[in-house]
Amino acid sequence: MGRIDSRPLVWALHRGYLRRGAAFVLCLLVASAAVLTALLAGAAWWQLKQADREVAARTRALSAAPSGQGLEEKSEPLQLPASARRFDINARILAGLEEAGFAPQQIRFRFEDVDEAELIRQTAIFELTAGWSEIANALAGLQATDRAVYISKLRLERETPGAALVTAEIEVAAAMVGKLDPEEAAP
Repeated sequence: MGRIDSRPLVWALHRGYLRRGAAFVLCLLVASAAVLTALLAGAAWWQLKQADREVAARTRALSAAPSGQGLEEKSEPLQLPASARRFDINARILAGLEEAGFAPQQIRFRFEDVDEAELIRQTAIFELTAGWSEIANALAGLQATDRAVYISKLRLERETPGAALVTAEIEVAAAMVGKLDPEEAAP
């Protein structure tokens, strides 16, 4: 097996430099940059081709999967309270706050019909001013009032960085099954 001799290549490069000088080196750099660019473009094309094959395989697998129409009939209804219980839930929210030692100065209620989910979302919005631990206890008490109740928004604010009291704006929401009838609306 013959050994590769690099001397002719070195001699050709040296001779080109001696005849044409810096122009030869510049042409050599441009040619090597063009070859490198072509190699990188080829590698990118190959990666795109592979990604296209993977997407096509996933699409075929998803289109061959059974449709979810049969699943809708078997699904169980949500285990949420009926909309008629909303006043009971409100009373329990207020009782939970009272147990934690808070009486909000102002409380606002908002009701939203979520038609696509066939439920009603009731939101109670109020502010509390207390220490960190008292607010944590109040949040835990609110969370424990009913399994349909959740804290949808919580905004904490201090007047100064070292202040012991924190003002918390709390939105407590409850999800209920049913439609909101105009006759059942609160006075």
